[in-house]
Amino acid sequence: MMVLGMSDSIGFGMVTYNAEHRIRQSAFTVPKWIKNFVIVNDGTPYPEDAYPPHAKVIQHKTNKSVGVAKTTAINYLLGNKKCEHIFFNE
Repeated sequence: MMVLGMSDSIGFGMVTYNAEHRIRQSAFTVPKWIKNFVIVNDGTPYPEDAYPPHAKVIQHKTNKSVGVAKTTAINYLLGNKKCEHIFFNE
């Protein structure tokens, strides 16, 4: 039986819309021990170096709204990563 470490059950999400400077400022402060870190970009794509390497980036093709972007992050963290605890940066 595999027992997950505490950091495996934690998910952290960020959503962004045309605010590359804010992602550059805040996303790089998320500790690398948070293995399940997702950023949903709901606007214009940013360069790859705007995101920390330990973040999973999901790019929406069109703006869908902050609610849909958060739902995308939640679905990824709950469904794909099986997180038990989910936190968002506002």
